[in-house]
Amino acid sequence: MASLPSRFVGTGFAAIAPVPNLTGLDGECNQLVGGTGMLNGGTTAFKLLTKTSDATDPPYDLDQIGAGLLARWKQNNVTKVSISNAGLFTMVNTAVNPGFNADQVDGIEGANIAKIDTQVSAFSVGWFYALPPAATESIESVPVFITPIGTAITITNLRVIFRTGTHTAGTVLTWTIKRLNASGGGLADVGTITIDNTAPPLQNIRNSDITDVPLANGDYIFPLLTTRTGTPTEQLITIHAVGTQKLT
Repeated sequence: MASLPSRFVGTGFAAIAPVPNLTGLDGECNQLVGGTGMLNGGTTAFKLLTKTSDATDPPYDLDQIGAGLLARWKQNNVTKVSISNAGLFTMVNTAVNPGFNADQVDGIEGANIAKIDTQVSAFSVGWFYALPPAATESIESVPVFITPIGTAITITNLRVIFRTGTHTAGTVLTWTIKRLNASGGGLADVGTITIDNTAPPLQNIRNSDITDVPLANGDYIFPLLTTRTGTPTEQLITIHAVGTQKLT
């Protein structure tokens, strides 16, 4: 480990006494600026140490009055860190610095920046029927929705709306939203949504809050008509599964 330079103190430097020789002083200066001096990059034996105890002034003031850099640090003559004349701090190494803590990113407070793996946004997927199926179904008659890789989706509500036709008392249309895993197995119910005569008059939107159902990457969901009674006249029917999503 490098040490501090040695200080030459000789009796010849006593007050007003003649100096017997300058050998010690010359050696001391060479430790600083000589061919192997610490300020000349020629030694590993010594290091610089500055100590101050001033309550207001810093140990160093570097005042660039020209157009050059304010400061520059090199390793083996290769620039690693610099501060531009405008005060821009530049580091050559772009690796993560675990001890660096920035309060803002591009002027935005950290508390206002959404974390990509925790920020939740709204999600909705829909299926359309021009007419309700003529009979209950055991296989889907509309395209399935596949959960994209890299997302976490949770279904919280099912909704059905019809745009034309009227609801006739005694008729029931119930869709069950089914879920299969990425391998096509594990058939399970997400929930059901029904058009029947229990909704208020003239309301053609039906909602069904369900227990939250998370979808794994690659899961796919689709509706099956599982109950059909009477002679329904509802047309232009859209079924929605809604909830939340976030990137993983």
